[in-house]
Formats: sequence, C-alpha cells, structure tokens
Amino acid sequence: MIRGKYFAPASAVTVPAAYDWKHKQLILSTGAKIPMSVREFQGRHIYFDNGASFVAESMLPEAFVNSQRNKVQRGIAALELFSWRNVLLLMSAFVLLIIALRLALVFATPVVVNLIPMSLEREIGEMGYNRINKMHFEPSRIQVDKRLEIIEMYKELHRHSQIDSRPELFFHASDTIGANALAFPGGPIVVTDDLVNKLKKPELVVAVLAHELAHIEERHSMQQVVLVSGSLAIASVIFGAEEGISEDFLAAIVNLYAFQHSQDFELASDSYAHQLLGKAGLSPNLMSEALATLLNDIPDAAETSWFSTHPAKKERLKALEALYLHSN
Repeated sequence: MIRGKYFAPASAVTVPAAYDWKHKQLILSTGAKIPMSVREFQGRHIYFDNGASFVAESMLPEAFVNSQRNKVQRGIAALELFSWRNVLLLMSAFVLLIIALRLALVFATPVVVNLIPMSLEREIGEMGYNRINKMHFEPSRIQVDKRLEIIEMYKELHRHSQIDSRPELFFHASDTIGANALAFPGGPIVVTDDLVNKLKKPELVVAVLAHELAHIEERHSMQQVVLVSGSLAIASVIFGAEEGISEDFLAAIVNLYAFQHSQDFELASDSYAHQLLGKAGLSPNLMSEALATLLNDIPDAAETSWFSTHPAKKERLKALEALYLHSN
C-alpha cells in the first residue's frame, strides 16, 4: 500500500488516499475504492490511465517500481547496480561494439569512395599538389633527356593500367621530403630528384611509379580520408570528446588506426606494381630492387613501429619475393 494524495482528472484539489498497486485500486479516505491502472510513474508521482494522478508521501517502494518495468528495463536497472560481473559485461559489450563499428567502417569505405566522382578526386589532388608545390617543391635539376626517358616508360606503364586518364607526372627538387614519390588523389604524381639520383636506373624509377599508380587506381587516398573521418566520428560519439586532452587522445587513436590501413595499402600497391611491370614487358623483380635500394639505409626495426605508415622493410621485400617466386 502506498499512502499519499490523490488528484482527480483536470483538478487541483487533493484528497488523502492510498494506492493498492497489487490490486490496482485507489482507496480514498472515505473508504471508497476506485479501480486505477498505472500509465507511468516518475519520482513520487504516479499517473493513471484515466488522467488522474497520485503523489506518494515518500519514495515509491522498490517492489512497486519493479512491477511496472518490463524485462528490458529490469535488465538495465540490474546493470546499473555496481558489481564486478556488471563491469565485465559492460566492458565486453563496449569492446564488441567498437569491433563491430570498425568492421562496418572497413566494409563501407570502398562503397562510399565509389560514390565520390573521379572528377572531384582529381580536383582534390590538384589542390593538394598546388599547395605543397609552393611550400616544399623546387624546379627539378635532373637532365631533361633522363626525365623524358622516364616519362616515355611511364606512359607505356600507364597504358597497361586500368586508369582512364593518365595522371600527370612532375619532377621536383625538395629539401624536405628526400628520395620519395607521391601520388595525390586521382593524380598527379611527383618524383623527387633525390629518388631519381638514388635509384640511378630509369627502370627502377618506373617501378616506383607503378607502385604510385596502384594508389591512384585503388583510390587509397580517398579511402584514407573516409576511414579517418569515419573513425573520428565514431570515436567522438563513443567517447564524447571535447576540446583538450580527450580530443588529442581521440586523434591519436584515429591516426593509429589509419596508419595500419596505410600499411595494408602499401603492401597491396607493391603487389600491384609487381604485376603491372610484367604486363608492361619489364621485369617484375624491379620493384624488389627499387625497394631494396631505397630502404638500404633504413634499419630493419625502423619501420616496425605501430605509428609507421609503411610496413617493415623485411615484410615488404619478403612479400615481393614470394610474388616473384610464385610467378615463375
């Protein structure tokens, strides 16, 4: 029995009463009994189906509260009570949620990228190149005839790819990015003078270009954008990030996740380059030779960090060796 004050429908007049919730009836101070079914309750207030209400003198009994909850509500209420079992269940559910969202994002990324027009991707790539060109690139000092030789080999390489419009190829000197080649979204491709000088042979430069064409054909840059944006959105919802330490923490998690996909993209591009070189009439082993030359000065453990965008040197060379042996 719950004692308190009764409010008739659309009335501010109170009547002392008691509510017998087990038999669903209100007992007035006069002794009259009125059938009443609970619609909802909040705090000490009980609201009935007919519009009447009731205010209890004290907190509603736990037995009454539980009787009004369905199985789901009772389950949630049980989880709210502290126990190590509940902590373990909630942590397990949280981890499973993150795994499910991560898998969903990975599978959804290629679909989302395919919805992005290639014209827009090329526009993004050109904007990126123009911006970096002003900041980090200088005119190339490689001999013109050597550049032309590489360009002609590159054209033949592109002819065997699946890219409709050939990405423009630029040669630049740079004091900041060293021996490197960069593929912007949809093109263009930039080759540094340091890369050409280090590899020496035009065939090895073309092997690197085959790797960069893979990034463009598979739209790896756009996939990275979608993965990072999606991961950041999911992490912000789950962790409720605000400005400050939590925001930096989320950024670190998202970057770590993106780096691992970068490593996958690099291995996939190595494999693609191996096949494309063979289609163009060049030795597939050029990719291994180019990588070995470029990574020669890098210690074996230097790229094994979780924060590296490239796989470990031995891992890349071993994967290419397996491809070469399989093709022969």
